[in-house]
Amino acid sequence: MDNLIKQLAQSRLTATQAKSTLDNMITQVKESSEYRVALEQFEAAKEMESTLTEQIHEEANRRFDIYGQKHPHSAVEVKEVTTVSYDKDGDDLRDWCLSSLPGVLKVDLRSLDKAAKAGVVSISTVEKEPKVYIKQDLSRWL
Repeated sequence: MDNLIKQLAQSRLTATQAKSTLDNMITQVKESSEYRVALEQFEAAKEMESTLTEQIHEEANRRFDIYGQKHPHSAVEVKEVTTVSYDKDGDDLRDWCLSSLPGVLKVDLRSLDKAAKAGVVSISTVEKEPKVYIKQDLSRWL
């Protein structure tokens, strides 16, 4: 076991050192003028993309509202989608589901597990099993 812990400690140290090297390399790239220029171009292009997309949505919706056009351009399609809304926090929804569609109700497994561990749920089996935890700091084994 001691040999395995030493190997794990060495592996973690190597990973930490490699990550530090990678982070330094990334920092150097981000500080370069080429990176800053490319980043500015990217951000400007994404901003333009967002603006143009919004304008296309507005124009397509306007044409659909006025003319009923579902294909205002060969690259644009307007689809009518159905949306459903209801008060998700109200008792009426829960009561309706209980009486009319009980299959849509979900069991809160986290709460059920807590109750089972407390011995309240008679239809459950609670068992203990070992779970291994390894300390994060293994530097004393290096």
